[in-house]
Amino acid sequence: MEDLRDVESINLYSELCKTMSHSDAFHKILAGTRDHARTPMQWSDEKYAGFSTTQPWINTDGDCEICNAAAQSAEEDSVWNFYRTLLALRKKSPAFPYGTFQAVNKEEKNLFTYYRTHKNTTFYIECHLSKGPKQRTGDLPQGKRLLSNYPESAETEFRPYEANVWLME
Repeated sequence: MEDLRDVESINLYSELCKTMSHSDAFHKILAGTRDHARTPMQWSDEKYAGFSTTQPWINTDGDCEICNAAAQSAEEDSVWNFYRTLLALRKKSPAFPYGTFQAVNKEEKNLFTYYRTHKNTTFYIECHLSKGPKQRTGDLPQGKRLLSNYPESAETEFRPYEANVWLME
């Protein structure tokens, strides 16, 4: 608790401790504190994660040795480079900012799929929003897979948190 800075969480912890153990109250606070989003950007594996040369007002989560912007930018299959590629694709094609949107599979749980179309260009986007695999209900899209967070397509199922961008033919 001494590492938290969120006044709302600190006050709620005090209230919860009146009706439950300190450990249970702390775990409940961790699930909702705003401090998770307030930690300094981990730029490198240097002291204070490269964010500052002095102690920041709030600590990082301590994994800057393995998870930092410098390491991510150097790793080909990193989240950093996935988003760089995704943003470049968005800038390159008017279908993403200006195209029509058509949702697909609206009733499928944990699956967000849609088309973006502009003039003669159509993209099909698949986002599987679950930590477990999910069976495909049909064939792979008839197009070219331009971007994915997995190296190859799985013909029969979506993998955990799989996202694909297809250029339709």
